[in-house]
Amino acid sequence: MYPTYKAHFFDNFTFTDPRLIYTPVFSQKIDFYLDKLVVPVRDSLERDIDRVMSLASVNKEMQTYMAWFLSLKYETSQVMGHDALFVYVVRKYLESGKVEWLYPEVKDNILKRINALEPLLLDKVAPNLILLDTNNAVHSLHATKARYTLVFFWESTCGHCNSEMPKVLKFYEDFHTKYNLEVYGISTDTSMVKWKAYIKKNNLPWINVNGHLSVSGNYHTLYDIRSTPIMYLLDENKKIMTKFLLIDDITNVILKREEALEKRKKEKMP
Repeated sequence: MYPTYKAHFFDNFTFTDPRLIYTPVFSQKIDFYLDKLVVPVRDSLERDIDRVMSLASVNKEMQTYMAWFLSLKYETSQVMGHDALFVYVVRKYLESGKVEWLYPEVKDNILKRINALEPLLLDKVAPNLILLDTNNAVHSLHATKARYTLVFFWESTCGHCNSEMPKVLKFYEDFHTKYNLEVYGISTDTSMVKWKAYIKKNNLPWINVNGHLSVSGNYHTLYDIRSTPIMYLLDENKKIMTKFLLIDDITNVILKREEALEKRKKEKMP
């Protein structure tokens, strides 16, 4: 029943009539299809984005609007990983010239945005940073050996960071040895005095470096940092597992992964 319903969902939707794009029917129809009828994984969503773009290609105005609608939908989505779909739509349909820009005046800004986002997509190897600690010793993110690495951007005067810090400390205490987890803590403080005093006062036990003491890499641009706290969770190969989640959600991600790995291991046992 579901495959048939999905296959015929657009049977009565007239893509040849661009007047539809100015009605609530358009957004409701496209949103329902992509949000409710498509398996919420990247490959499936990309295939169905291609489907609606193909359906819209019967009318130039409809196609142009569809590309803009989809790029905006995924650029502003709060779902982790949907930024990859924003990049996909822009790269495949707009940057390539297959579809015209609805608003050519924003082209440069959008291309700049996807160039910033693309290296930070899930499953990509995280950009390397080489920063100095409180003793001016060099620490490379990629050289940090751990099963899990939490890249933690924080600031001593940030209220949300101060609220989250006890959770990070407990998380580190519970997971550091058990799951071979390391925290690569990047302070965005410009005051070295405040930064060092905060580390000492709170006894932060992980790798503490400062984003402004860089040997290689600008943390602002490489990690799209506009506020704090920001956290990226990396796997043993430094690939991005999660981003912009906080400790409670990150804890669940690791526990679920470990549970799945343990189950797989038991299934392979004779």
